[in-house]
Amino acid sequence: MRISTKLTSVVLAVFLPLGAVGALSLNGLRQIAQDAVENEARTLAGTMAAMASHEIAGAAVAERPARFQEFVTAMAALEKRDLEIVDRSLVIAADVDHEDIGRLVDPARRAVLADTLRDGRPRLMIEMPAGAGAGIRQVAVPVYDERRGIAGALVYEYTPLYTELVTQAERSLMAMGSTALVLLVLALGCAAWLSRRVVAPLGQLTDAALQLAHGRRDVTVAANSRDEIGELASVFNTMSAALRASEANLAHRADQLQLANQALHLRERAIESSFNAIIIARLTPPDLAVEYVNRAFERITGYSAAEAIGMSADFLVGAEVDQPALLQLRAALRERREARAVVRSYRKDGTPFWNEVYVAPVRTEQGDAEHFVGVFNDITDARNDAEQLAHQAQFDALTGLANRNVLTDRLTQAVAGAARSGDTILVAFLDLDGFKLVNDSLGHEIGDQLLREVAQRLSAGVRASDTVARFGGDEFVLLMNQGNLAKLCAESQAAEQMRKLIDLIAAPVELGGRSITVGCSIGIAFYPQDGHDADTLIKHADTAMYRAKELGRNGFQFFTAALQQRASEQLQLGASLRQALERDEFELHYQPQVSLRSGKVVGVEALLRWRHPQLGLVGPGHFIAFAEETGLILPIGEWVLNRACAQNKAWQDAGLPELPVAVNISAKQCAQSDLAEVVRRALARSGLAPHCLELELTESISMADPEQSVPMMENMKRIGVELSIDDFGTGYSNMSYLRRFPIDRLKLDLSFVREITTDAGSLAIADAIIAMSHSLHMEVVAEGVETEAQLALLASRHCDIVQGYYFSKPLAAPQLEALLRQDRRLPAGLIARAPQSPAVLVLDDDPNMVEYLSLVLGQEGYVVHGTVDPDQAMDLLASREVAVVLCDQRMPAMDGIEFVGRVRRMYPDTMRIMLSAYDDSRVTRKAINIGAVYKFIEKSDDPSELKQVVDEAFRAYSRKRAGAQAGGPARVAAHSR
Repeated sequence: MRISTKLTSVVLAVFLPLGAVGALSLNGLRQIAQDAVENEARTLAGTMAAMASHEIAGAAVAERPARFQEFVTAMAALEKRDLEIVDRSLVIAADVDHEDIGRLVDPARRAVLADTLRDGRPRLMIEMPAGAGAGIRQVAVPVYDERRGIAGALVYEYTPLYTELVTQAERSLMAMGSTALVLLVLALGCAAWLSRRVVAPLGQLTDAALQLAHGRRDVTVAANSRDEIGELASVFNTMSAALRASEANLAHRADQLQLANQALHLRERAIESSFNAIIIARLTPPDLAVEYVNRAFERITGYSAAEAIGMSADFLVGAEVDQPALLQLRAALRERREARAVVRSYRKDGTPFWNEVYVAPVRTEQGDAEHFVGVFNDITDARNDAEQLAHQAQFDALTGLANRNVLTDRLTQAVAGAARSGDTILVAFLDLDGFKLVNDSLGHEIGDQLLREVAQRLSAGVRASDTVARFGGDEFVLLMNQGNLAKLCAESQAAEQMRKLIDLIAAPVELGGRSITVGCSIGIAFYPQDGHDADTLIKHADTAMYRAKELGRNGFQFFTAALQQRASEQLQLGASLRQALERDEFELHYQPQVSLRSGKVVGVEALLRWRHPQLGLVGPGHFIAFAEETGLILPIGEWVLNRACAQNKAWQDAGLPELPVAVNISAKQCAQSDLAEVVRRALARSGLAPHCLELELTESISMADPEQSVPMMENMKRIGVELSIDDFGTGYSNMSYLRRFPIDRLKLDLSFVREITTDAGSLAIADAIIAMSHSLHMEVVAEGVETEAQLALLASRHCDIVQGYYFSKPLAAPQLEALLRQDRRLPAGLIARAPQSPAVLVLDDDPNMVEYLSLVLGQEGYVVHGTVDPDQAMDLLASREVAVVLCDQRMPAMDGIEFVGRVRRMYPDTMRIMLSAYDDSRVTRKAINIGAVYKFIEKSDDPSELKQVVDEAFRAYSRKRAGAQAGGPARVAAHSR
């Protein structure tokens, strides 16, 4: 046998087994690559299935199709692979190809997918559609839900990956086959060399291939030769590197998918956790269909996500689809732009809320806007707070009226308008009379209620176009446009309006179980006559209002230049008041107080005067208010107390009788914690006995805080001074506290004394105060007695002491000393009326008729007093005992019926006879029905009827008086000085 044959035989004997081993290795290598691809496909599909399981979040696959479709679309875009999700019913829930969504999977795959859904094991499939060549390789893995188990399956196509790796493996196989053929040919020629150079590398390749098949991706084969064996080793190394790169790429892609999924979940959690409501809706048909809402939307609106999804996004506005703000939002959506607006929306329960809405289009990668996102929030509370703050900035919280800011703004605008139109603007400054007394004595709650009532009355008393504002405290300002009127006409119209308002305010109001009546003083200024700006007009109206108060209150005054001058003088007066004490410009005048029992002076009241260097003697009404406001009343009050005590002691040392001197105490003095010490010092410095000092407290001060007033009064009584309450009857005294007050006397206010002879109400109040005071063992001092009739009537009503101009005006100390030394007294006939025959009073506006009747009745022995003046007639009734009144029916000054009605109320025992020259049965019946007239007779030249009626009237009067004396109540007399 030839050597070549042997060598060939040897080579063939050696190579054929090696070739067989190589063929098996190559075939195993191809199988390994295929297995690796399938394992990687299962791993990647499993990762995606796990991510899809998070999307279920407790719901079935079919319940969240939109989320799964977004997921499939995102994964397909990232992987460039076909991907689909089927539910347990083998219905395609999500697919890259939207047309397949909702269809059953094709029959060829149903069995495999059904097995995977049953046992949860991943399975490989090869789909063989027409024209698909080797088929489409897919892997099916289960999608799990934490609560329900297997919820569906994810089908992932890995054909490209398979093709790529298998192609590489086949190339390697072809290379290896070629190498083997070359080796076989070469082996025939170089068997020995081939034996040494081929068998060992092939063994290495086989070992490396096995390691690669077992999962080692870092295995390589040394390629030391440049022959086919070396090339095969290089190809193996290339395939190993490709597998490593592919796995690294897959791992990187898996990491990207996980990060993207985490970002999606983060955004979803952020949206769900947002305080603002967020919705996502379509911009393409169906228009505005809601596709997503967060939890804040459910909380704010009351609609659940299931209820809202699918509805039109404007369902929250209900029927109010034409709101301007909503139309703006719709226009913005049509134009695919952002917009913000506030619309009125409605919750599920129908309650409205203010909805601040922001909308913006959501654009695709191609720039198309198919959806929009809406963010909104309930701003109802914030809007209400803002409206309330705006209202509080413009309107008074207590009364609801415009405040000072709004008044100034409206007045400024009115002035500007009137400057163009020539209109007249009226500004009325109104201040309540007596409000402080109500507030102090009845409490702030009653005071607030009264202010609200006044505000309502003022608003009702003006036109809707007029402005009523609360300026502060109990001050109000009215702004009215009087039109194009001349000043005279404007004043006439304003006067009528102001009278109506005064009557409105004066009407009684029931508050806290009491009937309360207050008045008001009004000052009026006009544009353009009295000012050209808001501040000036208000200031001038205020000045006129103070003048109205000075003139008696409950009235109105127009601003004049003289008032401005007077206000300026008062301002200057207040400025110089600070220096008056230092310059010793104050002095005291003293007004005697006279007993109605003895007619003697039994006390004096010290009254402050200011001897101004330029203005002369100034009364306290011009400066006391300023002193109260500035606190100067405290040093001034102490000066008055010291001077009055010193003067009284000086009179006593000069041999004059011991008399108490009364000193007024202001509210600020009463509030002093050291008032008792101030009184003690004044008494100690002067040496005056305490019982010779009387402190006068006003009723409003005493009743403002009775619990504080009682201890203060008790301190004064412990010192030994006497106490009186001034202006009694003008406030709201609590009788239980009055009983507790250690008071020696009450002073009847001059407002009652002034009208005591003409007004039945004033007389009734005086009678009540006198009777009550005597029952509490207090004396009564009547202030302001100016006429003989007033004095006589008070004496007949058992008043104790009078004070007023009838006896003496306030006098300087030397003049009062002279009066006391003269021992001047009241006429005894006035205070102790001697018994006399009851008189007849004749009142007629015709003097001749008065003279005729007086003559006729005088001849019959009657005492007759005749007059043509009704006021003088009332004075005669007050100062004399009158049994019969003869009154004319028709008089210009006062109707006869009105006069006898007043007499009836004040002197019910008198017999009233009406005289008339006319037969008016209607008037006769009216007078008799109200009990005002005893008889009604016609005037006649024959006096016989008159004499008879007067005689009968006297006998009736005598019977009345006799009955009253026999059964009338006894009067209680008070102790006397």
